[in-house]
Amino acid sequence: MSEIKHYRYQADQAKRLAHQVSDPGVRVRLLEMADEYARYAKLIEARTSERHITGYGRASALVEPS
Repeated sequence: MSEIKHYRYQADQAKRLAHQVSDPGVRVRLLEMADEYARYAKLIEARTSERHITGYGRASALVEPS
């Protein structure tokens, strides 16, 4: 499972669980966690897309252009 899929899955699980719990404090925290997981997925996706567009990967980012 890719990192993006993993974080999206975790976000979905946290949302589902939030709708099942009766404690309002726990529900709020689970929804916050879901938002964070979704944000991580978007950040990773954006970085991956940026690398594909620019053609740079991690290794090339460490080498200074000549």
